Parts: sequence; structure tokens; C-alpha cells
Amino acid sequence: MLPEYLNLVGFDLENTIVGHKFLNPISLDNNIWQGNTPLIAASDVSQHISAVPVPARFFKHSVPFVLNNAAGSLYKGPKDYEALFNPKPDEELIRWMLLDPSYQEELEPEDYKRCVASAMDVGQYKFDLNYLLKADRRVPQVIFRDGSLFPQDAYLDNYVIDNRRGEFTREAIRELLNCFTYAQQTGVIYCGVSKSIQLKVYSAVVDWYIAKHVDPNWEIENYTLNDGRSMTLLLSSPDFTASNLQTALTTCLIRRSFTTRANLNTKTDPADPAPYFLQFEKAHSEFEITPFKKLCNIAHLYMFFIGHSKSPQEQLPRYEFFHYDALGSVTEVVQKLFSALQRCSFMPDNDHNFMTDQPVTYLIPSVTQHAHDLSKNVGKYIETDTGQRIMAKYKGFMPHVKKG
Repeated sequence: MLPEYLNLVGFDLENTIVGHKFLNPISLDNNIWQGNTPLIAASDVSQHISAVPVPARFFKHSVPFVLNNAAGSLYKGPKDYEALFNPKPDEELIRWMLLDPSYQEELEPEDYKRCVASAMDVGQYKFDLNYLLKADRRVPQVIFRDGSLFPQDAYLDNYVIDNRRGEFTREAIRELLNCFTYAQQTGVIYCGVSKSIQLKVYSAVVDWYIAKHVDPNWEIENYTLNDGRSMTLLLSSPDFTASNLQTALTTCLIRRSFTTRANLNTKTDPADPAPYFLQFEKAHSEFEITPFKKLCNIAHLYMFFIGHSKSPQEQLPRYEFFHYDALGSVTEVVQKLFSALQRCSFMPDNDHNFMTDQPVTYLIPSVTQHAHDLSKNVGKYIETDTGQRIMAKYKGFMPHVKKG
């Protein structure tokens, strides 16, 4: 049934879909790591909105700021996690972590909002690169990065905006390219664990199947759940839930390229974007778009869901990994990810509500949850130090404030 639907909507099955069926069983292969014990890592970024009081002669006021910081965790065995973080970032890193009030003064509201989002991407990419992919010690075999691998602002038009938003968009693209390059050099499986999901690809298949084979009165696309919610309801069904992580069900894997994420498939042939890039470069010669073009060339992800939740109240994340030839086949990578998940197990993440009144619980790899908790705690520490820096900075702009 899956090929029938995907052919209807124009999917290139041979190059886009991996899996014989929509849902496929997977079993633990104890020899997948060839007798070695994999080192599993994770990273996360936290955002802290705070303010520092700045005294004046006749009144007091607060200067708000946004601070992003990333942290990570290494899983070495049951209850054995190593914390990774930088408690004292230097001035160059603070440039990308800190958004002080000058950003709001210079940017339009939408640009400021996007700048804040890109700052989080930049901070996490820099952490992944310097603390995980370029580690002085043993580089992990698997990284379960909290969030999607692709940046939140991935459009070429935004890449060439001549303001601070554009600076952050360009930096995010450069740092993601660095992460992918080092992942290739070190043989790391770089995998995103995405919770906030907007895509409706898998759920559209379920929608179509119900209308065609279950309920002919079902209205396709009338109200379609996002992929995360739809696959959680499906895979947590008693008919599909495994009693342990020796076996489980996964969805088929769908290939997603940076070219598509950047929406270039609506503007040019994604298989040959060179003419479009050439025309774009002529119109924006003041910007170097080589990193963007390189990402379009190498950045191909495979996304899938795996049924490791027994309750629809514990939502499943979407896993998406960067694939390159040296990793082997796509199915081999999934087997290694399944083994890594079985090894580190899962923990609930209750810290997100995504605009709802009640917190939404996600069941994510334990090492990812440890990185999440650490990034929040480290951020509070850095926030205090950064607040002092900002206070000193703004006192310098106010000569009537007594210094001492």
C-alpha cells in the first residue's frame, strides 16, 4: 500500500524511501558493533531570558537579555554519565550566545525573533563541533543531538540579509557544515532527536490509508495530525508495542535533503541547482554562499520513528541522521542507532509544552535528557556571570552612574 500512495504524490521511491513496508520490524543485533562498546553522546541548548538591574540617579531600571548555552553528556554505562560544558565562555563565543537589548533596537520584530532562534542553533553546533566531534579524547560513535539537525532558518534569501539576523543565519550554516564535515572524517553517526514536529508526511500516509481502506467517508487533509502525534498513537498501540527493546517496529525511512529544507525544490531543479546559484550569486555578489551550496550537495538525512513507547501519553520523537557513504547502508545505521538506544534506554522529558496549557511528555534517550538538564543548570551559572558583564557595559554608557 505504501508504494501506491507515494507514487501518487510524486515520491521517487528508489532514492527517497527505505523499507519494504510502512512499518518494519527491527531486532537487536548484538554483533553490530563488532564486539566493541559504543560511546554514546548527546547535546542540547537552553535559552535563558533574564535582566540585570542598572541603577540611575533618580530611578532603577532593568536591562533584559537573552542567553543561549549548550551542554552535553557522555553515556558510559548504567548511571554513568560524564558532563560536558564550558562554564566560562570567551568573548568570541559570547558574541553568538548573548543577545543584549541592542538587537531589539536594531532589528524588526520578525528579524529579532529569527535571530534568537538562530542563536540557539549556532550555540549548539559550536558545542557539537568542539566538544563532541573534535574531542581530544575518544570521539563518540553516536551523537543523539536534541532537536533537528537542520537549522531553524535555512532559506537562501535569509542567508544574504545584511543585518544581525543574516549574520546568525550565515554562522549557523557554516557551523552545520563544519559538523557534517567532521562527522564524515570521524565516522560518527550524527542523529537529531526532534520533538517539535511540523511535517505531515507519515501522518498523510495514515490519512490516505484510512480513507481508502477503512472509512470511505474519511476526509483526507481535513485535519491531519503532525507526524509526531500520529506515529505516537500508531506505534504505542498494543498491536505494535514490543515488550522490550530486543525487538520493535520502525517506520520506513524517508530521505530529506537540505535542498528541500531550504525550499529550493520550489525554485529550481534540486538535482541541478547550479544555474540557480549562479544567478543568485550575480545578484548578491557581496555574500559568499559557498557553505550553503556545499550543504545542498552533502546534507542528506534519513528520518524515522521507532516504537519504544507503550503509552500515547509519552510522545515519540523523530530520529533523523546524517548519512554518508562511509557509514554503510541506511539499514546498518538504523541497526546501530537501535542498539545505542537499547544500551542507554530512555527517560521522560516533561519540560516542554509547545503552546499548550499542560506539559507534553516525550520519551527520549536518557543521554539526551541528561544533556538537557545540564544545559539548563549550566545556563543559570553563566547567566549570573553574563549579567555582571552586561551591567558593567551599560554603566559605561551612563556617565552619571557612580562607579565603584
